[in-house]
Amino acid sequence: MDIYSVFQRVKDIIKSTLFKHISIVFLWDNIAKCIGIITTLVIIRMLPKEDYALYTFFGAAAGLFVGFVSNGIDMAYVRFAAEEYSIKKKMPNDIFVFSLLLCLSAFLILSPIILTYKKQISMLVFKNPLYVTPLLLGFIASIGLFFINMISRYYQVQERYKKAGIIINLQKLIFLLFLLVIIVFASLNFIRIAIAQIIVFSILSGLLISLILKGDLLKQKVNLSLGRFTSFFRASFWLFLYCLCMALSSHLAIFMISRFKTSDDLADYGVAFKYYWLLMLMFPAIKTVLKVRTSKIDMVESITKQKNFYRRWMKVSTIIFVPLTGLVLLFSDYIMNLLNGAKYEASILPFKILALSAMFSYVFLLNADIFRAMRKYFLLFCFGFMALVINFLANWWLIPIYGITGAAIATLVSHFLVNGSATLYVMIRR
Repeated sequence: MDIYSVFQRVKDIIKSTLFKHISIVFLWDNIAKCIGIITTLVIIRMLPKEDYALYTFFGAAAGLFVGFVSNGIDMAYVRFAAEEYSIKKKMPNDIFVFSLLLCLSAFLILSPIILTYKKQISMLVFKNPLYVTPLLLGFIASIGLFFINMISRYYQVQERYKKAGIIINLQKLIFLLFLLVIIVFASLNFIRIAIAQIIVFSILSGLLISLILKGDLLKQKVNLSLGRFTSFFRASFWLFLYCLCMALSSHLAIFMISRFKTSDDLADYGVAFKYYWLLMLMFPAIKTVLKVRTSKIDMVESITKQKNFYRRWMKVSTIIFVPLTGLVLLFSDYIMNLLNGAKYEASILPFKILALSAMFSYVFLLNADIFRAMRKYFLLFCFGFMALVINFLANWWLIPIYGITGAAIATLVSHFLVNGSATLYVMIRR
């Protein structure tokens, strides 16, 4: 291939709609990343270690409840809405309303259980009453976070990525401003940070819901058909179970460290996990665009297109993320000691292991979306359940022996085995 052909190929890629969409999401994602890095450094530097352990648990609890209640329904919504929007060029607002009603129903069922038995849950699962308050506050925060996520998906389905990006950045910016106000007038502690997060989620979600109602939903007639609801719920059921497994698996290490180790260990792992989360900030940006792309009708109806798209992604992602991971492993000792100080030195090795896990996550990023495009919802759940079981057994075995390093190894092993198996299935399917 000559230089002109290479140049032409690069030019075509840059002009493509997919590249344009990823660039828009990536731009807003990087702005969010910068705000997130500043917020993370402020919290790590200024919170006492015991409070940072509680904040780590709070974040894990909020993520777990969002994953438990809404991620499966959210994934089904994108799958249904993107396909229908690509055909009719009209938003299926009834699916959006169904999604909201299902999630709200789940939150209403969970609320009295969490409020009444929060102490019993904390003692039974974690053998420690220390986590009662972060468990409760995490549940409250998850409700506002759910609304923000759903409205972001509403705009993403229409490929209005700029608007979705503004929502995420607004959330992070307002939270950072709240932190700075607390620092000026008081001192940072876990309770103040958690309440600030809940206030931000509540105000922003209320504002966004009112804008959606005034803008799109109330201007168009929404017909709630029982047949449509049944079809949507049937697909959502397996996706719901899959996302429940993945939400549990994603936060399992934090909960098992809470059970087996001290709050200092949880704080150290929380720092490693937070930097791992920063490495994963490109993941939602790319995932957002590819999730919508793989839900369109041309991709849904062609196994050949699914496989070719998957192969191209794995090739490109390997070229990009393997060298980047090498740089992270090389310089993480110096950078983390510089940013965090000596008190979190124990977090460096777990972070390096989690960085390898992040690399595999990017390379295998398309797995869930391709399975959705194939309509293999039950099989997707089976892989999610396998990830949860492997992660649980590995954490149960490794954390008592190797501490937080064992937790990071468990995450790496479960990601590699499950994603590798799913990739093999996609490649050999006819």
